[in-house]
Amino acid sequence: MCTVQSLVRCIVVTVALCLAPSPSPAQDQAMADAMSVPPNVDSAEAGGYWSHDGAEGFFRTVMLAAGAERVGHRLFIQWIAVSSETQDYRLVRTVNVEEFGEGHGVTLELASDFSIFDKLTVSITATPVHGSDAQRYVLTATKEGTYRLTQE
Repeated sequence: MCTVQSLVRCIVVTVALCLAPSPSPAQDQAMADAMSVPPNVDSAEAGGYWSHDGAEGFFRTVMLAAGAERVGHRLFIQWIAVSSETQDYRLVRTVNVEEFGEGHGVTLELASDFSIFDKLTVSITATPVHGSDAQRYVLTATKEGTYRLTQE
């Protein structure tokens, strides 16, 4: 049996839902972007500044998880351009840091330094998942789209 009280509650809820602001297109796009990030992305960090061949933008490191029981990491460096007119982002280049292979057998810890103009420096601690000693590296990426990895 429907009471007056439950009818009033139903009307109030319906009116509140109808008057609630709908998400803006920008919010919808931001949500779509966040939902499109693959589940195996363990971390992404952006910063620094580069300028090369008429384009300018920032660096980003992307670390992907690989494996199930013994998770390892793969590391990528990206160069992202930013349009001076529209402020839109455009992926210019993605490079796999091949020295860490397919990500099986090593976990990575990163400490990025984005403070140097036209260069990205990342201190990396690579720890084998099978219990060996960790090794330390320094990765340097340049504005031209190249990198160098040295062991400390």
